[in-house]
Amino acid sequence: MTTHGAAGRVAGPAGRADPVPRLTRVGMFAPFDLLERCQDQGAQFLALVAAAGIDHVCCGDHVSFAGAGFDGLIQAAALAMLHPVLPVYTGVYLLPLRHPVLVARQLADIDRIAAGRLVFGVGVGGEDRREVSNCGVDPATGRPSERSTSSGRPGFRSNTSPLASASTSSAT
Repeated sequence: MTTHGAAGRVAGPAGRADPVPRLTRVGMFAPFDLLERCQDQGAQFLALVAAAGIDHVCCGDHVSFAGAGFDGLIQAAALAMLHPVLPVYTGVYLLPLRHPVLVARQLADIDRIAAGRLVFGVGVGGEDRREVSNCGVDPATGRPSERSTSSGRPGFRSNTSPLASASTSSAT
């Protein structure tokens, strides 16, 4: 993450002060298959990216876009582990498709691993309505679908919640 020092200088990706504050940052998306390669190849690639002056690396997020997907927070954590100082941006994490408490827990853990290097870009997605629907969200409203709330999906209020069933059955 970029931080501003007391003298108005900007600390770059390696934490070193740049002599002139830079208003433009340049990042790049990692190759889609980077994390499928061996760990050494991924680390070497990110070292080359940083040496070339690229300020950060980005990763996307899809649960299932046209049948394929790769979770943005899993990618971000893996990229952060492959390079000690290069910031990682999610662009764009589809937060409405996930439970916010679980995402908050994941973000707190990634922050511990990445030491403040994660920049969390959030969006609503929607270009693949099946992806949205598959996650239990009504594509028309952006709210939990009737199917997801009636199935007892954790985190949503429901009369058929597994926790509610367990508490009422143990009380009898």
